[in-house]
Amino acid sequence: MKSVRVKICKLCKQMFWHNKKIKPGKVMDFDVVVEEVVCKDCEPKPFRALVQLRGFSEPVFGDFKNSLKLWKKVKGGFDLQFSTARSSNAYYKWLKKKMPDLKVKRTRSHVSTKGGEKIYRPTICFRKI
Repeated sequence: MKSVRVKICKLCKQMFWHNKKIKPGKVMDFDVVVEEVVCKDCEPKPFRALVQLRGFSEPVFGDFKNSLKLWKKVKGGFDLQFSTARSSNAYYKWLKKKMPDLKVKRTRSHVSTKGGEKIYRPTICFRKI
């Protein structure tokens, strides 16, 4: 009997065969070898930029929810962790256009050194006046 190797995501339980999503369906004459993995949709995105919303009662996402790694409520408002610095800059431009009366402070903090090159993480703080 022929064997087929199928991968199943540990988190979302989606099935993959040759890196393509498949749906459970017909039973065939195959031995199925199941391997548990974490799919690309569920694997954690790296945290590259921080946007702080201070004085906000609700977080403002717009169309940027997909590029967020994590958002959390903190004492003064919300922290949004973006997966790329480019998406945080796009969010900055979008929110500045939507709410021009916000006070903005932009900083960069040194995170690590890679191959002799310094890597910085941008932080953007929006504060309601």
